[in-house]
Amino acid sequence: MADLRVLDHGKVKAAGTSITRTGTQTVDGISCGEDEVVYDLDAASDGGPWVAKGTSGVAWTRPANWTNAHTELGGSFWHVEQGTANGDKLVRITTNGDITVDTTSITSVVEESSASLAAAGGAALIGTTDAGGYLTTSTVEGNIQELAASFSVPVLTAGSETTNVIPVTVNIADIALTAKSAAVTCLFEIYDATTGVPNASAFTIAETGAGTEIAGTGSALLIATTDASGDATISITDVVGASGKSSILVATPVGLGLPQYVVATFD
Repeated sequence: MADLRVLDHGKVKAAGTSITRTGTQTVDGISCGEDEVVYDLDAASDGGPWVAKGTSGVAWTRPANWTNAHTELGGSFWHVEQGTANGDKLVRITTNGDITVDTTSITSVVEESSASLAAAGGAALIGTTDAGGYLTTSTVEGNIQELAASFSVPVLTAGSETTNVIPVTVNIADIALTAKSAAVTCLFEIYDATTGVPNASAFTIAETGAGTEIAGTGSALLIATTDASGDATISITDVVGASGKSSILVATPVGLGLPQYVVATFD
C-alpha cells in the first residue's frame, strides 16, 4: 500500500500545466521562485512536484522525498497554497503501483478542500450540481436556507362570486422566480367540500388570467404562470348553481413546492 506523503515544504506554492521548469516562472497566476515547490499537472513522466529555482536558466529539481528511494509514491497528496484555478485545493497522485521518477507517467487529480469549497460556495458544498444557480452562499446552512426559500408556495385568494363564478387569484411566492425563471407550473384540482372528492358535475375550473393552460379540463388543470410575479387566475364555476355549496381548490407546484388550498363558498 502506498504511503500518504506530504512534501517537506508543507505546501505546494502553485499547480498548473505546461510549466517551463527553469528559473522563476508564473504558474496558475502565481510567481514561483527559489526553493518553492510547484506541482506539474501534466499527465506524463515529468509530472508531479518540482522545486523551483529563482536564477534564470537554472533547471528545477525534484524534491528530496520524490526520488526512486521512495517507490510507493502513488496516493501522495499536497495542499496547493496559491493559484487562480487551483489555490487552496488538494492535488493527489492517482497513478497505481510503484512509480519510477521521471520514467512513469504521472496522473493527478485536483480535489476541493474545505477552504476552496467555502470560497466557491454554492451547490459544491453539499456535493451536488445546481444548473439553475439557486445556491450561492458559502456555508451548508446557507445552502439549506436557499433550498427552502426556493420552494414554490402558491398563495390562493378567493374573490367575490359573480353569476355562479368565483375567481381565485394565484401568486407563486418564490423568491427565486423573477431572477431564475419566468414561470412556475402548477396542477390545480377542484374538490367538492362536502364529499372531499373531485366532482366535475358540481364544479369546474378554468384559467382566466395571465396563466397558460397546458393540459386538463373540468376538475383538473395543469397551468403555467406567465408573468414575472407568478400570477394566474383560476375561475371556479358552480355548475348546479345551488346556494351555499363549498368547493376546495388545491394548487400543487410541479417540482420543488408545497401544495396549498383555498375554500370557495357560493352564495
